[in-house]
Amino acid sequence: MTFAPERKRLMVANWKMNKTLAETRHYFRELLAALRAVSQTASQPMATTHDAAPVLSGAVEVVICPPFTALAAYREMFPEDVPYLFALGAQNMHMRPSGAFTGEISAAMLLEHGVTYVIIGHSERRQYAAESDEAVAEKSLQALKNGLVPIVCIGETADERAAGETEDVLLRQLRPVLQALALALNEKAASGETSDRFLSATPASNEAKQGRWLDPDQLELVIAYEPVWAIGTGQAATPDDAAQAATFVRKAVEKALGARTASRLRILYGGSVTPDNISGYLEALNIDGALVGGASLDIASWLTIIERARRVGDAR
Repeated sequence: MTFAPERKRLMVANWKMNKTLAETRHYFRELLAALRAVSQTASQPMATTHDAAPVLSGAVEVVICPPFTALAAYREMFPEDVPYLFALGAQNMHMRPSGAFTGEISAAMLLEHGVTYVIIGHSERRQYAAESDEAVAEKSLQALKNGLVPIVCIGETADERAAGETEDVLLRQLRPVLQALALALNEKAASGETSDRFLSATPASNEAKQGRWLDPDQLELVIAYEPVWAIGTGQAATPDDAAQAATFVRKAVEKALGARTASRLRILYGGSVTPDNISGYLEALNIDGALVGGASLDIASWLTIIERARRVGDAR
């Protein structure tokens, strides 16, 4: 299973803890003007894949994930009746709909600001906020339940890679998510058939067992392979490394959730992505886009990355 035409290229900017509200407004204005220019000169008109999710030139979908404090700028600058050229994402959300969770933010709060995507389980959250694989699974389910598209991040450390444990680590991180989704989709795990190694290691949460609200025909899930050793280090994985990991991930999803879901799954690469190396990743097997950190903060750099992604997409 390689790149499928129905899977739109997805380019996601993760700003992390950068840019004030004023800086965000300035960035959005410049980005909007540039994307409008590209859309007007492209051979295909802009289209949408789902609510408020724009596709540039029919080939590339652009998502910006600013800090929570800057989310309001999107709805403020782009009212609901304005056709968007890029979608809004969040960098995190809580697994519960509301409650006494100081400093957290819910799916409903994100939706109020026009958010359609949410990054879940980024390695920095796993490291600094001690997020467990099970918490990532619960957050993913909560996102899907509320109509948000989760971008689930997985990846190994340098030591784990050196020990030849990459696939074991990816599977460990994926298993709770896939198991919970299989239960919610009323797949084989829901009937107790959990002998497959992709689903059998740990029981799913009660919340997952209660969920029968997911529709396999509507399920939209994104997985980002971000090797921890490559994030912010300037030491990016090779396209072959990324392709090998992505192929493993897609096979794992197929085993757990079926070929239909696996064929629709978009897999991103993240980790020291730059304008110079983006084309190689997008040409790699089973890679559908990128989750970009530092290179997305500079408008010229980000626009170059988007343009190169568009060229790769148009060439397929």
